Amino acid sequence: MAGKIQWTESQRSAIDARGCSLAVSAAAGSGKTAVLTQRIIEKLRGGADISRLLVVTFTNDAAADLREKIRAALSASLIDFPESTHLSRQLVKLSGAKISTISSFCLSLVKSNFQLASLPSDFSVLSDTQDVLLRKNVADELISDFFFGRVEKDEANIADFSAFADTFGKPGDDEALSEAVSHIYDKLSSTARFIETLKDHIDELSCADVDFADTKFGASVLSYIDKMCAHYIGIFDAMTQYAAEHDEVAGYVPAFADDASFLEDIRQRIKAGRGFEEIRTSFLGHDFVKLGRVPRGYVPTAEVAFFREARDDFKAEYKKLCADIFVFGADAHENGREMLRASLCDLYEFMKLYKRRLDAQKRTRHAISFSDIEHKALALTVSEDGSPTPLALAMREDFDEIYIDEYQDTNEVQDRIFCALARGDNRFVVGDIKQCIYAFRSADPSIFEHLIGASEKYSAENTAEKQKVFLSQNFRSTDEILEFSNAVFELQMQRGGIMAYGADERLYGTGKHAQRVHVAVCLKEIGEETEPEAEYVAAKIAELLKNGKKRDGSRVQPSDIVIILRSVKNRALAFKAQLEKYGVPCEDLATQAFFESPEVLLAVSLLNVIDNPARDIYLAATLKSPLYGVTLEELIYIRRYSKEGTLFDALRKFTEEKGFAKGGRFLADYEKYRECARTKPCDELIWQIYLEKEILSLVAVSDDNAKREAARANLIQLYDYARSFSGGAFRGVYDFLSFIEDVIENGTKIDIPGSTASANAVRIITSHQSKGLEYPVCFVSACGASLNKRDAAADTIIDKELGIIPKIAVNYGLERVNTPQRAAASFKIARSACEEELRVLYVALTRAKEMLFVTGEVSGKVEENREKYDILPEYGTPYFALKERFFSPYSALDSKNYLEMILPAVAGRRDLCTAEIYTHTEDGQAADFVPSEKTEQETSEINYYAAKKMIEERFSFVYPNAALSSVPSKLSVSRLYPDVLDEHDTSAELEEKETKISVPKFMLSEEEEKGAKRGNATHLFMQFFEFDSVEKLGIEGEIERLEKQKFIFQSDAALINRWSLARFFESELAGKMKKSKRIYREKRFIINYPAESFTLEEEKKLSLKGEKLLVQGIIDCAFFDENGELILVDYKTDYFPREMPFEEARKVLIERHSRQIGYYKYACREMFGTDCAHAYVYSFSLNKIIEI
Repeated sequence: MAGKIQWTESQRSAIDARGCSLAVSAAAGSGKTAVLTQRIIEKLRGGADISRLLVVTFTNDAAADLREKIRAALSASLIDFPESTHLSRQLVKLSGAKISTISSFCLSLVKSNFQLASLPSDFSVLSDTQDVLLRKNVADELISDFFFGRVEKDEANIADFSAFADTFGKPGDDEALSEAVSHIYDKLSSTARFIETLKDHIDELSCADVDFADTKFGASVLSYIDKMCAHYIGIFDAMTQYAAEHDEVAGYVPAFADDASFLEDIRQRIKAGRGFEEIRTSFLGHDFVKLGRVPRGYVPTAEVAFFREARDDFKAEYKKLCADIFVFGADAHENGREMLRASLCDLYEFMKLYKRRLDAQKRTRHAISFSDIEHKALALTVSEDGSPTPLALAMREDFDEIYIDEYQDTNEVQDRIFCALARGDNRFVVGDIKQCIYAFRSADPSIFEHLIGASEKYSAENTAEKQKVFLSQNFRSTDEILEFSNAVFELQMQRGGIMAYGADERLYGTGKHAQRVHVAVCLKEIGEETEPEAEYVAAKIAELLKNGKKRDGSRVQPSDIVIILRSVKNRALAFKAQLEKYGVPCEDLATQAFFESPEVLLAVSLLNVIDNPARDIYLAATLKSPLYGVTLEELIYIRRYSKEGTLFDALRKFTEEKGFAKGGRFLADYEKYRECARTKPCDELIWQIYLEKEILSLVAVSDDNAKREAARANLIQLYDYARSFSGGAFRGVYDFLSFIEDVIENGTKIDIPGSTASANAVRIITSHQSKGLEYPVCFVSACGASLNKRDAAADTIIDKELGIIPKIAVNYGLERVNTPQRAAASFKIARSACEEELRVLYVALTRAKEMLFVTGEVSGKVEENREKYDILPEYGTPYFALKERFFSPYSALDSKNYLEMILPAVAGRRDLCTAEIYTHTEDGQAADFVPSEKTEQETSEINYYAAKKMIEERFSFVYPNAALSSVPSKLSVSRLYPDVLDEHDTSAELEEKETKISVPKFMLSEEEEKGAKRGNATHLFMQFFEFDSVEKLGIEGEIERLEKQKFIFQSDAALINRWSLARFFESELAGKMKKSKRIYREKRFIINYPAESFTLEEEKKLSLKGEKLLVQGIIDCAFFDENGELILVDYKTDYFPREMPFEEARKVLIERHSRQIGYYKYACREMFGTDCAHAYVYSFSLNKIIEI
């Protein structure tokens, strides 16, 4: 039980501390969740009421897990104290306790105070997809209005919108500006002042004639240069001292001494606060002295080789600084400041109007987004002057204590909300700066860092209001793994000056021991088309599965092993392929690898072209694919035939003028699918493409059965992703592609209802996915891959301190110029990326419980690298040991990959690790790891007889249940009736009928055809109309709005029966729908129905018992009314003559549709988990509601 745990002194302090706000810095594996739970339990045992505690974290899973742990601990406490009515009450109250995500808490706060937040009582929260789509629509419309002069100066004063669009967008790319606006909006939304943050940056740029060195841009770059100078001075001085003892390199002294003197002069000028122009002139005036001669035949020692390489590195850095920073003089600094200020003024004007229009659209929908929720909560709790509002002060009395988990991941908005709600002595926050790895989500580790810095160390006698406790004992890993990790991060974080990693922050073990960490550097020649690292890892895993034992003596299983990659792009597939060679089961949880498979790339490329044909890369991939068979030579010819415009423009022109047959087939498909994409959700469009283009068959051309099945499975999985994403709502191609892009960028796992992970397989995951997890055996791999510094090269750089800094478009958008401000920001972002990557590495290295393997691949001259990367040589000084000797804060900011972070800390340290160099062998496998000892002859015989037996079994196979052969894989509701499986049709014939049930138009009379179209048009209106818009604009106005926004066509609008719609909106049913708590329109479903329900033959019923029939359909409308009851509605446009009595017509409708409604009710029960209270048919012909 929890009470029997032997808590450490630090844990006990965190649990017992009272009378202060406590910040707990909890290192990896230190039991922070257990401490948090125990503190809450002991508070409850002491008489606290759980309804007066506020507990927030960042994910729903974490909140649910914490709630369950508290439930278990309370139940255990009740065993010890069965007569405690207080604990019993707490257990009952637990379900209603305020234990949630930060977003959920903020939403609850806003809902409870909707009037203060200026929101309607029935407001809803936009889904991520709805938010993205709405933002895009508003941005596109606003951009169009600017281009066509429809924006008045008093709305937004942008003198030259074309220049603005070229600066923040991309010439020729219609989507770029809209995407940039959305990205900037996201970044600004994590700041407390939101759009006004831009105004703050503009104000800072308004001061003219300020020396660049005194600006935040100049100060940032000079700080970096100062670190660079100090680093190389240390190395060059060491070289001159070495030369004093080794006469053979005395000729090097003048060059090294001159460089050191130059760097010292620059440092002194910076320290003295000299102007930037003076520092620039001095820097540009340096001439490198040529190295002196050394004796003939001299072989440099490791030290001398290191010193010479360091000087070469310095020369490269010098050239880079001259080209990127010191190329700008004083005039350029001032011009850059003014251009940046003008651009930000335009951006401020645009973003203000954009937000106003976006907010207006949300108001018409009675909706807000997730980012709005936090800003509404901020406005409710924090006044404009930064003080708590009256509401916040009142809420303080509601909470005895506030608990916040993962505080290192908070942003400024979240931090200010909880500071306003907390008193000085009742906040308990847990976090770890070293594990803040969500910068891309605007997490700000400096918030927790400042809190730790402002707090005093906890002691029972300390009366300070803010105190801190460090949880540093790691209960997860062996001492060997922890000492290895400590060595790396003491060097990089502490000596590197990035963050504290001293006695309080280092990891302490519990006396568990196993093997030392193993480091493997895998070498390959440049251009060599092999995967030595993937080969090595797969062979090592195969060996572990054959001979490896865990600490408890049990054998290592595939599920014990994980491969952690920083990014799986272009990497995971190689590891997976090598593991498959050994027959090792492998599950790739890193979604990017899935999207890199050729068959998925083909499908996604075609979807991208349908969404936007101007995307040349996707179009080229689609044309070159087996779908259209355009050769590379033909593509080049098409591009040269028309060099203006996009590849799509060139293809269309070439096809029209030259009669290019392949192009004609593609353009016909494009027009068809583009039209389908307007009315079909993404999953239906994908399935239509699969069927019509026979993609599933096309990818199944491999001779390898496993690869063939894997390719088909990947395509089906893509369809399942789309279906899960749609969730029965209308979500188009653009939404799905945006979703995919976000998944790939963030490395998130897509959850599909009903899907399960492999129980016993090696897993490949990203570092971000590994956070919070632990495995007995971890391979931290791809450590030779370059660090992610993409943001530093972006055209528009966004930084919390420096602001938003774009390249400025000039010459009518034909050129973009860099400014001194952006150059300085690029340097800062590149160095900040190293800090983020170091935290990501900390997370990865601290996941292993018993065995840790670190691997990385290095390209170059193998023999040179073999000596360089030998970190445990038999004699001599390792290269990376010299790196450690001269390690500095500059070194920490200059790492190019994880190997450069790790190896200096462990080079020469046999107490910390074992190491090896691996190179590719001829057979593609390590010589030490032979997967089988069978001879080639034995293998051939086994393959022959196994194949012979398999063929005999397959050809002699008798299907055990013939009745199942009549069960189709999928049917629509319209094909269902009680004896559908008793017909003589095969399942294939039934499915074929599915595609042929519509009556050809030539068989319909003109009036019947028009009636069918009128019914379809009415259904379209009912799918997309909004109650508020109908009230505001009227039925005619709403039809015009839907037509304008492309929800319906002009031809549909003309056919809609306005009079029938007017009667509908006057009905009781419409009133109920408007007041509903939740409403679903055009709710698509695919449900498993019991197959036995669709046969009347008893024998077949028995045969089909337990089997399922997959049924698809669309429910016109389902909603939960004011009483929470589920109501089903089906719209019918069946024609009835005016002279037919209503009762007779009602009976006809019931007879025609009751079975279908019954199937819909079953689907509702499966989807919503509750029975329909009422099921109605609304007849537009009768203008009546009929209950079924």
